[in-house]
Amino acid sequence: MTFFQAVFGMNVKEITDDATETISHYAMVSVTFTVLTAWLVVAFQSHSSFHEPGSGFFQRLSWPFSYVIRHILRLLRGQPSELL
Repeated sequence: MTFFQAVFGMNVKEITDDATETISHYAMVSVTFTVLTAWLVVAFQSHSSFHEPGSGFFQRLSWPFSYVIRHILRLLRGQPSELL
């Protein structure tokens, strides 16, 4: 993360004239790392509403997919489903 901070930290064309990167590159990298961090934080939690209790690590790692699939199946069965 420090590497990306050094590369993109306020050194974007829109702020500094002699910069080589754009604000869109900065946003793309920061959003990607934010999503990746959130995914891993939930995966490392043993108790979470995003995955089934007693799930193994690799099941917890796939939580975004299993979470969405679980709620789609509930909707198909006619059961109420709250995504969050």
